[in-house]
Amino acid sequence: MKSLSRLVAFGTLAAAVVPIQATTYFVSTTGSDQNFGTELFPWRTLRKGLTSLKAGDTLYVRGGLYQEILGDNTPMKIQPGQRDARIYVSASPGERPV
Repeated sequence: MKSLSRLVAFGTLAAAVVPIQATTYFVSTTGSDQNFGTELFPWRTLRKGLTSLKAGDTLYVRGGLYQEILGDNTPMKIQPGQRDARIYVSASPGERPV
């Protein structure tokens, strides 16, 4: 009976650990904020991209000119990253967003 209670306790602990689903998103000057944020269907604005991120996510910004004001009035909904699930925002490889 003692080993059964240890098994139940371990099972409860293991069930409490939920893996984080990291997703890669894209923003492009030719996209639309109605899109899914994928490489083929990117979002248009940095604001949409930034407000859609969760812990572990990556946002690639495609090349082009982005004319947005992102400041204190931006309603950021970014959930904080975790040490093992950080949020990354980067230029798409080989591209230069401005």
